[in-house]
Amino acid sequence: MRCCLGPGLLFILLTPAFSQNQTTNEFWPEAQLFYELQPGLRLVISAKRERDIDFKNTETGAELEYSFHRRRPIIDSPWVDLDATRRALVSIRIGYKYKLAFDEPRPVHENRPHAEFTTRKVFIGNILVSNRALWEFRLISGSPYSWRYRNRLQVEKDLRLNRYSFTCYLAGEPFYNSGKSSWNQFRFSTGVVLPVGRRLAVEPYYLRQIINDSEPRYTNALGLVGKVYWGK
Repeated sequence: MRCCLGPGLLFILLTPAFSQNQTTNEFWPEAQLFYELQPGLRLVISAKRERDIDFKNTETGAELEYSFHRRRPIIDSPWVDLDATRRALVSIRIGYKYKLAFDEPRPVHENRPHAEFTTRKVFIGNILVSNRALWEFRLISGSPYSWRYRNRLQVEKDLRLNRYSFTCYLAGEPFYNSGKSSWNQFRFSTGVVLPVGRRLAVEPYYLRQIINDSEPRYTNALGLVGKVYWGK
């Protein structure tokens, strides 16, 4: 696991100094269901708990994802058969997410249609690099309409331990907020995807979030994602 934890610790060391009252340590659970409707097209349903901007929230959502596949897969390993999208050069998603924050004086509701575009490329050593561009259109109770652009760059590597294959990854993601007219939010993460049988995977990860104009400014999150792959 050194490939995951080493760079992750580096992210922490590179983060500016902070005081204790600017930092929160949290656990972010998440569940995802990927249902293949037909080759290249699948439905993604998700539910999670996280901190976004300055409040914790519960998020549920659904997306349609379409992937453009090359004649030959861009990456080939036993693990890739569980998530066939990793074979795709380009993927597009459109969807809707609903967020509800309970820890505010009054509950905060957010309706968020969104669209994303992901490209992938394999480099020497079978290292997969993906870039996801995500546009979010935010309708938050008590706040004016705003939109947000997020760009996530992720580097991942499939590894094998005896006959068991798994994936380590590193990711960085800046956020541009139209309401603030600035790049005011940043996320750095490292984790590992562990297949469990033919249709299940678990993904423990560490995430460091920095929000320049919010309190708390820093969030250290330990996350755990359960993934189910189903369909044809």
